[in-house]
Amino acid sequence: MTPETRGDGNGTAMYDTILVTLDGTPTDRAIIEHVKQLAKLAQSRLVLLHVADGWAARTYGPDAISPEIAEDTTYLEKVRAEFESIGIPAQAELAYGEPSTSRVQHNISAPVLLLRAK
Repeated sequence: MTPETRGDGNGTAMYDTILVTLDGTPTDRAIIEHVKQLAKLAQSRLVLLHVADGWAARTYGPDAISPEIAEDTTYLEKVRAEFESIGIPAQAELAYGEPSTSRVQHNISAPVLLLRAK
């Protein structure tokens, strides 16, 4: 996505949507803290994405039921609520497949600024 000018009169370029990929490890904290500042500054909404990659997720996709899926859903909801509690609109999306390949099933179809922790 390219920045677009908001109608706030100052011509500041802002991102409407920021896609944040999360892997459920402690490294997520660094990107979460960075995105809090960026999203507030840019008045952005967030899409939080985690890819469930266990056997059930890879085999059954959105129909998978497993402890991994339950834990991932809980984690995403916790992070979403953290952003919402400080006034940043966020939605959580759980995708299914192998994160390191293009074989990931998801429902995101919006232009975004992608941020990923390493």
